[in-house]
Amino acid sequence: MNPPAQAHRYRHVLAPLVTVLVLALCALALALPYLFKYQGYQQDMQKQAPRIQRLLGLADAGPALAEREQAYQAALDALAFPPDKEGEALHNELSTRLRQAVNGSGLTVTSLSPLPNKPQEGLERYPVSLSVSGNLAQLQNFLATLHQPPRLLVDSMTIRQGRPTPDGAQIVNVEITIVALRRSQV
Repeated sequence: MNPPAQAHRYRHVLAPLVTVLVLALCALALALPYLFKYQGYQQDMQKQAPRIQRLLGLADAGPALAEREQAYQAALDALAFPPDKEGEALHNELSTRLRQAVNGSGLTVTSLSPLPNKPQEGLERYPVSLSVSGNLAQLQNFLATLHQPPRLLVDSMTIRQGRPTPDGAQIVNVEITIVALRRSQV
């Protein structure tokens, strides 16, 4: 028998088989781009896996970061004045605090003058120039009072020897630039 005749004879089997084969090829042709996209997606996911793991680690570290932020805020409160304190009011409070600290330590104020503000990102600097005279023990007592919150920072200090007193104590003249920090308005 010739092959076309046999094909005609098995037409009832070949027709569905050819139809299924053509449909399978069409489905494969339609699915092939999606298969390549899926493989590309899987490769991208493998590349992104370390980043995803880091983000998941950050999400897990959220409570610890919140605790650190609270500790940072507490440290900042001890170091800097609050942002709602106005500049002139801050200079007045700073001058009053310095005069009380100087008088409490036994030093004598020779001059006290605020210097221009130096705004920065996050913290603003409010410097004050202070000149005092007294002995070294009094100076040490004064510097110890600057540690009380909000802390005052010594930016520069120049100590000059003065005349000794009749009882032999050495007097020093000190020029100090003290800086108060204030948190910037958010």
